[in-house]
Amino acid sequence: MARAVIFAGGGDYTDPWHPFGETAERLGAVLVPEGLSVAIVDTVEALGAEMREAELLVLNAGSGDEANPLDAELLGVVEAHLASGRPLLAVHAAASLFPELAAWEQLLGGRWVRGVSWHPPLGEAHLELAPHPITAGLEGVTVVDERYTELRLAPTVTVLAWHEEEARGTRSPGCTRPTEPASSTTPSATTPAPTTVPIVASCSRARCAGCWPANRPDRSPG
Repeated sequence: MARAVIFAGGGDYTDPWHPFGETAERLGAVLVPEGLSVAIVDTVEALGAEMREAELLVLNAGSGDEANPLDAELLGVVEAHLASGRPLLAVHAAASLFPELAAWEQLLGGRWVRGVSWHPPLGEAHLELAPHPITAGLEGVTVVDERYTELRLAPTVTVLAWHEEEARGTRSPGCTRPTEPASSTTPSATTPAPTTVPIVASCSRARCAGCWPANRPDRSPG
């Protein structure tokens, strides 16, 4: 059975807004029916010990607007996992991780930017899907979510899904993946295919993001 390791906030990584332990349990409950065994850890040391047998790494953590002294070590674990061709699922506040490490923005395909990114209050959101082999046969998705808006995107990603905020006239990504070379028509079987999705997404070679009220002056990721 394939194994998923969820790195949850609450131990080495915390912020004032998210019950990471509770959401990690919910993520595990989604992954188990997909045929994955699940381990949940909340320290970088424990994560390193679990990664030897991990097929999927899930990042369900954030550190607010501040860098964490363990950022370089944690990002090293993520990079080693991706270098082995295994997938990453980055969820919700993970878009704000590693604020001083540019490599994370490239790996994830974008990031939350303090003072620029924001989200409207929790509510219904509809995601439109772009034509692509990954989205073939799928329809738009309606969820209740806090929609990350005005993220900064890396130029190397293709937007597969988006939501629109009429009040601002903005269209923001709900799902992205690296842009394939011109000759490629299907996702690579060996290269991880990151995506950015709200809250919970398919774990198949994906990365995710998801939040903070637009009326907060510091626009911190919540």
